[in-house]
Amino acid sequence: MSTKFSPRVATAALLIASSSLAGCGAPDLGPRPELRPPSTLDSAASIQGTAAEWPQERWWTAYGDPQLDGLVDEAIKGSPDVATALARIRQAQGALESSRAALLPSIGGQGSASVEKQSYNNGTPVAALPKGWKDYGMLALSANLNLDIWGKNRALLAAATSAAEAAVADERQAELVLASEVVSSYFDLGRLLERQKVLDETLAAREGSAKLVGQRVTQGLDNQSPLRQSNAEAARARIDVAANREQIEKRRHALAALLGTGPDRTLTLTPPSIATIAATPVPADAGIALAGRRPDIVMSRKLVQAADKGVEYAKKSFLPDISLSGLIGLSSLGISHLFDGGSDYGSAGAAVSLPIFQGGALSGRYRLARGGYDTMVASYNKSVIGALQEVADALSTRTSAGEQERHALEARTEANAAYGLALQRYKGGLSTYIDVLSAETTALDTRLGAVDAHFATLASEVALKRALGGGYADDSAKKATPDE
Repeated sequence: MSTKFSPRVATAALLIASSSLAGCGAPDLGPRPELRPPSTLDSAASIQGTAAEWPQERWWTAYGDPQLDGLVDEAIKGSPDVATALARIRQAQGALESSRAALLPSIGGQGSASVEKQSYNNGTPVAALPKGWKDYGMLALSANLNLDIWGKNRALLAAATSAAEAAVADERQAELVLASEVVSSYFDLGRLLERQKVLDETLAAREGSAKLVGQRVTQGLDNQSPLRQSNAEAARARIDVAANREQIEKRRHALAALLGTGPDRTLTLTPPSIATIAATPVPADAGIALAGRRPDIVMSRKLVQAADKGVEYAKKSFLPDISLSGLIGLSSLGISHLFDGGSDYGSAGAAVSLPIFQGGALSGRYRLARGGYDTMVASYNKSVIGALQEVADALSTRTSAGEQERHALEARTEANAAYGLALQRYKGGLSTYIDVLSAETTALDTRLGAVDAHFATLASEVALKRALGGGYADDSAKKATPDE
């Protein structure tokens, strides 16, 4: 009976044994954390929608302001943040291309030409050696292919694919944040300019009151106390005017920075008055469908997928690698004989690489990959919870801002009327300057309050559009579902 084993049987036995060893090699780190998609979190009562459509992609164009449209486009084109996100996309695409190469055969070519003389004193019979200096030539073509039987390299490719898709979503998130900041800053500049009008008018009124009191003092109808107080109020009004002017300049500087330009770009920028804007409709599935409508959530989900494949790659690294290689070429003594018959040579074979002892390196990499996966899951869950909170907060703010604006307008009307009556009574000698000052201060406060309330309503609409994803929709190969 023969005791020889077939090479194929020996190889198969080696693979089975190595697979068993590798399966035992990955440490048990317990159950994986679970994703918490929007559908698993209660939000129906806080986020109630009736519309069928989500915000459009270029949502800011709905305000009908060509100047604003141009500013947003300029910001996206010149922003360092967007440029950084685009650079990360190129990096991710490079990693993807590199990972894809591991699944393809590698082919290389070699060639050489030389003039050599063999030593006659190296132990080889002199009669067997070429005499004198001889020319040599060689041409060869080699190839190598990793069979990736266990799918390790395919897992790496899938991880790189998800990472590239995450980079694309990250760039869209950068655009969304930038656009919303430009629009919010633009509206806030409009608010400050409206406040400036009110403060300028208030200063004129304070100075008029001081002049009136001065006349009454000259006529002996008032003493120095109301005159001093009226002059002090006029000085305070000048302080308010100067402080608001500073805020206008800073807001213009901030807006220029968002555009990626110097501060001179927005020195004369003046937004037009905005009486009202259409309310942002809330989709009926605004809660559960956020997973595919917010670029930050999509990015987090793609990173979870990439980390999952990273864990798979680390686990399969315990398994052996099997590769095929081949070499074919021409070699001759005398370059002129390189293409003569008999100059060809070659080899072909298979190789198995089995990690037997790595000093804990593979186990450490597996733990590192698993820790990265757990981190990405926690980050995804945080993004989902935060997104639902932002939508709910934006809806609450919009409702409250609308109510506050209505009450602020009513208060402004009543306070202006009260101030007019107090001024008339003071001119007629029927009330004191204190009564006029009190009514005037209330009228100022309510006018400024009405301005702030109006622009708070506009800001709430911007915040809601941003919270709903600003018209983004996941268009990667794998669409987001309510359970992802």
